[in-house]
Amino acid sequence: MKILIGTYNIAGWITEYEFAFKKLGHSVTTTVFIKPDFYGDSCDVNLSKLYPRDFEKYDKTHLFKRAKRKLKNSINYNLYKAKIKQLINDHDLIILIWSPFFDDFSDFQYIKKKKKKLITIFIGSDARYFNAFVQEFKVTQWSFPSDLVFGSPDYHLNLIRNAEKYSDLIYSVPDQAGLQLRPYRHLQVPIRLSKLEFVESKNNNVPVIVHAPSIAHKKGSDIILSTLDRLRSEGISFELKFVQNMPHNQLIKLLSESDILVDEIVMHGPGTLSFEAMASGCAVATKFHKRNTAFFKPPVWNIDYDNIYEQLKRLIVDVDLRKQLVKDGYNYVKKNNDSISVCNQILCDLDTPDEYDYRPNFLRYYYIPRNEEEVNRINLWSSFVNDCSWYIKYITPGTREGMIF
Repeated sequence: MKILIGTYNIAGWITEYEFAFKKLGHSVTTTVFIKPDFYGDSCDVNLSKLYPRDFEKYDKTHLFKRAKRKLKNSINYNLYKAKIKQLINDHDLIILIWSPFFDDFSDFQYIKKKKKKLITIFIGSDARYFNAFVQEFKVTQWSFPSDLVFGSPDYHLNLIRNAEKYSDLIYSVPDQAGLQLRPYRHLQVPIRLSKLEFVESKNNNVPVIVHAPSIAHKKGSDIILSTLDRLRSEGISFELKFVQNMPHNQLIKLLSESDILVDEIVMHGPGTLSFEAMASGCAVATKFHKRNTAFFKPPVWNIDYDNIYEQLKRLIVDVDLRKQLVKDGYNYVKKNNDSISVCNQILCDLDTPDEYDYRPNFLRYYYIPRNEEEVNRINLWSSFVNDCSWYIKYITPGTREGMIF
């Protein structure tokens, strides 16, 4: 099978999928818009170079320059779309991570028109509409940037509904599914164990704790750090490694030398970093939402805004607890998150596309829209998918808070 993967290498996932699918005997083409500096991974097609845009400073007095720039961008974009369509034509399966290829999302429909298989993988803030997340998971203890609080759902709805209408499979998790309607599969984090060093006994004089937030306000770093300061002031001994924007190879080396990863308490884990920590021999403390634990029950030490002091104190002082978490964590990752096993399961899932792990219902039964404009946007995008077989089967007709289902 020829597999095309794009478009953002979030947490190195595209690299992991490429490695695993090739090991399974498939041909893989990788495409990315932006390469994260701290991963240093290569790709087959740099989409930003394929579609170079002219972003000269706006100047209202130079109408000719503006018109010329607009025409140049339009020509470049049409050439870009033609090249992407050819890539799609040349492959059997397309996997989209984070964003589509085209600004207008028309690649979803084109992929379906060409009878290609399509998998959409929601990986975080691409699908997570912050106001839905706040209502569902009650994270009012923090102050968040205004662009999150007052953000529009338009992009999320456009992405989600196109994926729901045209994808053969969707992978996601409840933490980010506030606007989703179509049943979906559980998103498994792909980890290449051969890149990580599992060190079970670190022999550190005091526990070494790592906190490495990608975005501090989304991880609850203020509460995490203040709690650790309080524990240190009470005589609890540990060494804290607080790092940001560290190259990935350095970060995983640090994990293999450390005892505990304290990950996040706003969004729900465990995410990629937590699984890498488990594979490196760390006990992991993170917020975990116990939903459908029959098939997803990772051995993490559950922390949240209310229990973080007691939970971190016990984890730091209880050596036996840490040892058990380290052992269980590594065994869990080895069984459930090995990249090749994850990708093999994806291919198996393609054979049974109507099966699912989650049936989202928050938007249908609980979400309170912010205003009439938001109601209209939700209704517009619900009507976009209401003729789909899954919608007819799973979405109960009715109205609520002005929303029409």
